[in-house]
Amino acid sequence: MLIANPFARHLTFTSGRTRTRRDHEKYLTLIDTIALLHQYQREPITHLVKSEAGLASREVAMLPVTLDDIETAIDLADQVEKIISGYVDRNLAAMEERLSRPQRPAPNSQGATE
Repeated sequence: MLIANPFARHLTFTSGRTRTRRDHEKYLTLIDTIALLHQYQREPITHLVKSEAGLASREVAMLPVTLDDIETAIDLADQVEKIISGYVDRNLAAMEERLSRPQRPAPNSQGATE
């Protein structure tokens, strides 16, 4: 089923960095996925879609995105961000601890002593 998100053009992300642009696409996909999960609880809407040549039109059923879908996506994205931040923070702390330990000299690979 096709998804109709009338709010998509109003949802903005900072687009200065490549990662942020990719995250924006993932965010829109998350919203579409949440709407799709509700497909049996919602009435589809119909849109007239023109052919590529613009000569003929046909009606297409689409599942509408709601503001609740967007709110759910925001909540999920925040939770994921917290999980990822915690994971990164723990790994950085472990790395800092390892780097702060005194380094032992590497063993001589030929077994010779000086």
